[in-house]
Amino acid sequence: MRKKLGRPNVPLLIISLLLSLTLWVIVEAQTMQIKEQVVAVPLKADNLDPKYVITEIDDTVKVKFEGPGDKLADPGLKNAVAIVDLSKAAPGRHLYSAIIEAPDPEVQRLLPRDYAKVLIGIETKASKTFSITVEPKGRISDRNLRYDVSAVEPQEVIFSGSQSRVDSIRKARVILDLGDFDPNESDRTFSLPIEGLDANGRPVPYVVPSVSLIKVHPSVEPATVDKELFIIPKLIGRPAPGYEVREYTTVPEKLSVTGGSLTLSQTSSLSTEPIDVGGLNGTVIREAALVLPKELKLMQTRTVTVRVVIQRQQVPKADTPPAATVPAFPDRVPPLIPRKGGLH
Repeated sequence: MRKKLGRPNVPLLIISLLLSLTLWVIVEAQTMQIKEQVVAVPLKADNLDPKYVITEIDDTVKVKFEGPGDKLADPGLKNAVAIVDLSKAAPGRHLYSAIIEAPDPEVQRLLPRDYAKVLIGIETKASKTFSITVEPKGRISDRNLRYDVSAVEPQEVIFSGSQSRVDSIRKARVILDLGDFDPNESDRTFSLPIEGLDANGRPVPYVVPSVSLIKVHPSVEPATVDKELFIIPKLIGRPAPGYEVREYTTVPEKLSVTGGSLTLSQTSSLSTEPIDVGGLNGTVIREAALVLPKELKLMQTRTVTVRVVIQRQQVPKADTPPAATVPAFPDRVPPLIPRKGGLH
């Protein structure tokens, strides 16, 4: 048995059609509506005279694009670029007009009518030559060694940049980390970056060195220590017949010296220049210079006052066994045990 279909609901169909048409019109209107979108596009400066240098410029410039909403969603907006022609630029801070370009024709239709304004700082270019200073930091792992000096290649560097920044450079520096130094390596060469420092020791930005890396050849020497050494005068000659050197004193009695740890471990005293006691028969006082090995450095005076006591030789008594024979010293008197207590 066949089922009869009812009559179509014409009013309901008309209402549905009108609602659909209204919705389409609303969506289309929103799509075609003119909108604005601000995009940061890269900034490029062209045609600057080689005698000038840019000291102030932004990396991007904000550009306002206008167009239908669907067009503003075009990814080609990100390919736009702002170009500034600096062929007529002059030193100072000035506003320049930037032309916005885009490779996509669809994006070109959205470009603003007005030029973007960009603030750019320009100075005269300058250059200056500096000697290179090596600044060590840290310590060598081998405590028996210490840093001495470094040879550098090249010995000078040229910094270029704006006049004001180059004028603010006071020295060119490389930093040598002594912790990276290996005494066992035959090739002790480091390639280190160079930087220009101002009067406060801070790096000067936006200056370009003629050489980016400096070859540094450090040298080391035995580590130094401090040590107090006794002073023993060097006496030469023989006193007058029947006289002998009984004792000596020095003022000061000992002095502090600085030197390599290995050298000082094998040194216990310092000697004076020769003091001639030949033919003398009484106590004498002499000023004598110290004989200092080249590996050592004195922290105080280089001269001392020496008091030498010369007296008659003691004759052994008859009932006393003869003393042991004292060997002769034709050119000097043998060292004696120093007498403490200064000069008398």
